[in-house]
Amino acid sequence: MKSGKEYAQIVSEKLAFFPEEASKLSEEQIRWKPSDEEWSVMELLVHVEEFPLYFTNELLNVVEKDAEKWGRNMQHEGRLAAIAKADEREVEDVLEGLKKTADIAAERLSKVSEEDLQIEREHNFPKFGVKPMTFLVEHFLVEHLDTHQNQFNRILSQYNERHDN
Repeated sequence: MKSGKEYAQIVSEKLAFFPEEASKLSEEQIRWKPSDEEWSVMELLVHVEEFPLYFTNELLNVVEKDAEKWGRNMQHEGRLAAIAKADEREVEDVLEGLKKTADIAAERLSKVSEEDLQIEREHNFPKFGVKPMTFLVEHFLVEHLDTHQNQFNRILSQYNERHDN
């Protein structure tokens, strides 16, 4: 089983991908949307800036405050607000925000022991049921970041396909 410090390192490394790769892109590439139903890189970046803070806070609420439930659904106000305001944000501001998110998430995860990660609580969304905090970290941080790295690469690939012709 991984410790909070090990997860802090994993999450930090995964988060570092986003400002590193996005800093190589033009403003046009960052703000381009493949379709009305898909996110731009910018929308993706502001989501990645927001969600690790939300879920590490949920983790600490369970561990430090003995919260009975944790989690959110896709209609969570903070999630939607971050994405809705993406076009108002400056790229450099978001890239700096991502670095701050990585630092805060790592600091929060480093506080958590292996025992803390075994605490089980009910998710607010019934489909997940009762899960240990390792599930929160693995699914809503580690796997979630992997999914968005793939999405980032897919958006860039779509951009390149449409603009190389």
